Amino acid sequence: MTMARIEQLTERKPARVSVQNTVEAGYTLFSDAGNSYLQIVTYGSQTREMKGVVSQTIQFGPEGITALREILAQLP
Repeated sequence: MTMARIEQLTERKPARVSVQNTVEAGYTLFSDAGNSYLQIVTYGSQTREMKGVVSQTIQFGPEGITALREILAQLP
């Protein structure tokens, strides 16, 4: 399982972008020491050998949540 906590997001302009396959995912909202966090977990693709096992975990801390909100506000 891979885990990362995001506090800053920087826009990147890759040479090529493609739509990825869908995977099962879930989220948890929690607080720790007075700070709010968003945790997103993915469970891998349908063809994954070990189904239902967490593949990746990404946490957004307070600053990361603010950055994510600002990015989402730009969507049409």
